[in-house]
Amino acid sequence: MTTKPVHEYSVITDIDYSALEFNPDAPEPLPDGMFQFPIIAEIYPVLDTYLDTLGDPQAIFRSSNTFICYDPDNLNVQVRPDFCVASNVEAPAIMRRLLYLPWEAGRPPDFVLEVGSESTGGQDTGTKRGIYAQIGVREYWRFDSTGGEIYGELLVGKELVCGECRRVGLANEPDGVLKG
Repeated sequence: MTTKPVHEYSVITDIDYSALEFNPDAPEPLPDGMFQFPIIAEIYPVLDTYLDTLGDPQAIFRSSNTFICYDPDNLNVQVRPDFCVASNVEAPAIMRRLLYLPWEAGRPPDFVLEVGSESTGGQDTGTKRGIYAQIGVREYWRFDSTGGEIYGELLVGKELVCGECRRVGLANEPDGVLKG
């Protein structure tokens, strides 16, 4: 991931947001919080430490469980990844909005990570994968701490190249760590 000058965060559309309904409390399958939390708590600091090396933190949005809306006419059409990153954006403005609106941020997230759980595993490998490609997320990763019981594999990465999702090659390091 590289950083470039920050895209100015401004309202790009003439959408009347006051007329749109957004319900962050809308029912959705509940993640297996007790199962996912210790895994997520271990992953996030590693990702944050890496992201801190990439440049201006004001230009790198990072968040967990943020709604990413992908239909400007209906803010309830959204996904909620376990972790996402967008570079070259105005991160504080996105944080104030409490929603990630790609058309206002100027770009979709660059990176999305889903952590496997029984309640959301089917969505992670099905509908979410297609949505992330549709909105232009460049890298979509899934981590399955069960060793593959949920996703069928421990770790899988997909990268969007010319509108097509391609699998990211993985390698086992001498210390046993799987890297992509």
